[in-house]
Amino acid sequence: MYKLYYFAGRGRGEAVRFALALAGVEYENIFIRTRKDMLELIPKLKYCQVPMLETPDGKRLVQTGAILRYIARKFDLYGGAEGKEERVDEIIEASADALGSGVSNK
Repeated sequence: MYKLYYFAGRGRGEAVRFALALAGVEYENIFIRTRKDMLELIPKLKYCQVPMLETPDGKRLVQTGAILRYIARKFDLYGGAEGKEERVDEIIEASADALGSGVSNK
């Protein structure tokens, strides 16, 4: 079974949840609720970042865009028609930009 590791909230994990739902994939939400949860997870993470998607064969993917592209390829969500892959990539990047614009260090 797929496992999605992310904080107990929407954020960058929500796009991954939507993609998995669209693909009809069963998965387990593993919520990071405490500092201890995060510290225990860090050794499994590339770049010390979440979301992380763990595949049934144990592959661990991080970075929202990379995870979304993996799901799109794996479950044939790109559409197959010429120009559709680029449109999916645009949507992935637009969602990343929208999330990034809401974060400020000020």
